[in-house]
Amino acid sequence: MLDFLQALKRHMKNELDEDAKRRADICAGCPSKVEAKYSEILNSKMVEVNGFVCGECRCPIATKIFAKEEKNICPKWKQ
Repeated sequence: MLDFLQALKRHMKNELDEDAKRRADICAGCPSKVEAKYSEILNSKMVEVNGFVCGECRCPIATKIFAKEEKNICPKWKQ
């Protein structure tokens, strides 16, 4: 959970490093991604967002690309 909150904070601040950009490129071309609605915090309010989630774990891709914990690392990013 802490990993998700840190990733959400980096996503909201638009802090993209080279690894996050590489991961985003991989996810953008992934046939498993799914368009879905999910909740996100925006301006201290919980809002419903339309966006892409991982087809495997259902995490929002915009947040997932910042993951640091091994359990959240997509095997496709290791190639």
